[in-house]
Amino acid sequence: KTSVSVSKEILEKLEQRDEEISGEIKRMMFLFEDIVRIQDKEVQKILRGIDRKDLAAKSTAGAALIFRWSDYLQFGFAHAWYAFSPDIIADEKEETSINVWYNRSRISSLFNTLLVRNLILSSEIALSTPGSFARQYGILFKENHWSAGGKYWYLPNTFCAPDGRAFLNSNRFPQGVKGFYFGISGRLIRHFNIDGYWQSEKQLWRGYFNTMPLEKKWYFLQVKWDPEPATEITMHYRYTGTTLRRHALRLTCKKRISHRFILKTGMEKVIETLNNKNGINLYQNVKVNLVKSVSLQGRYSSFNTIDYDARIYEYEADLPGAYAMSVVHGKGNKVYLMLCWKPHLPFSLFLKYRRLYFEGAESTGSGYAEIPGDTRRDIRCQLNISF
Repeated sequence: KTSVSVSKEILEKLEQRDEEISGEIKRMMFLFEDIVRIQDKEVQKILRGIDRKDLAAKSTAGAALIFRWSDYLQFGFAHAWYAFSPDIIADEKEETSINVWYNRSRISSLFNTLLVRNLILSSEIALSTPGSFARQYGILFKENHWSAGGKYWYLPNTFCAPDGRAFLNSNRFPQGVKGFYFGISGRLIRHFNIDGYWQSEKQLWRGYFNTMPLEKKWYFLQVKWDPEPATEITMHYRYTGTTLRRHALRLTCKKRISHRFILKTGMEKVIETLNNKNGINLYQNVKVNLVKSVSLQGRYSSFNTIDYDARIYEYEADLPGAYAMSVVHGKGNKVYLMLCWKPHLPFSLFLKYRRLYFEGAESTGSGYAEIPGDTRRDIRCQLNISF
């Protein structure tokens, strides 16, 4: 399987277990369909922010060698090689805080994973030439119904990574020279589950990141209470600290009325403390298994926020392989219905209707998808055939 198909499969399985968490993960991802939502002015801003050296790279190559010693120890070595065009403006060399303006560059790294009882220890040290060392360390503990782990990473200003990738398992553009992450998940007491993480980063690594916030902090806490098998109550708190200070609190109650009928009621409150702005969203989800092969699910939500700074990200069910995350702000409401037919045949049919209303808005959407008026309606249909 390709990495894209594996990621898609993981997200689909996660969506079946917890739609809200799946939506949070997708919201932080930049997907292919997100490109069409970018406005013309935003595209121009992105193009202006592209560093000249990213356009000047002529060729790249790399290889990795991994050794596995039983099920307890794994270590390896990786090497990447880059070549650049020498056509670099001298002024740009002075604007960046790292020395990447060589015609050739290399990155070598050593990494290992060690399993000791319930502990998984990992580390990686990378050396850039020219440049210096970068490093990251991780630890994960698992026991019965509990797991906890953390990671620390450090990339000095002199570390040279032409394509933005410092470690094997990092994003293409790591966001900070220094950061840490700590997460915990497990059963607190009977009927109570808790999940949480704390992440902090300092963005001082590359010169053209100076336009972004220098520091970021995330806090997340989720507590689930299942007093009975058919009932689940969830409290979800998230804090994001960048140029804004956003606190989001979500409360949901999921009730299985019968094997055919499921209700989910929710409320989300967002407070932006830096400018004293807030917003609220109330919603009701319904899922009905009409017959054995036909199901219907939908949502009605009503939102009211001061402006875009207090916006609310609202995840919604969508067609297979698609992703829908409405960014609602101002005052209005939304309703959608999705019909799913999965007969015992090599095909399945999905049909979705959605209406989104913004009170007093002159238009909705952006770019080529912008339409006049305060109401937006769309119908989507998908037929899947397996053979």
